[in-house]
Amino acid sequence: MGANQMMETPCTILRREKTGTDRHGDAIFESVEVETFCALQQRQRKEHEEGGEISDTLWDLSLPIEDVFEKGDAVVAKGSKYEAVGDPWRAEEGSRSLWHIEATVRRTA
Repeated sequence: MGANQMMETPCTILRREKTGTDRHGDAIFESVEVETFCALQQRQRKEHEEGGEISDTLWDLSLPIEDVFEKGDAVVAKGSKYEAVGDPWRAEEGSRSLWHIEATVRRTA
């Protein structure tokens, strides 16, 4: 079974792409949404003692190798938004059918 066959959850990648610069030389960014499929599994959860019902959860996100997902990007899946934590890893080892992108993401409000 290939990695893509294990990614059954519909999701939307939210990224900001540089589209040019303004007259001051500052970068201009545009929001881009890409529909794809992913796998999402909880890695860690904790509640902050002084935060009451506020929880902090980290998740493992797997995406097809053809997708682009970088630090600063987010994904919406199962009705929640998840933001990248650190740099994703392009798992390009072994059989090409197993290649994929792995990222740690944090669920946001």
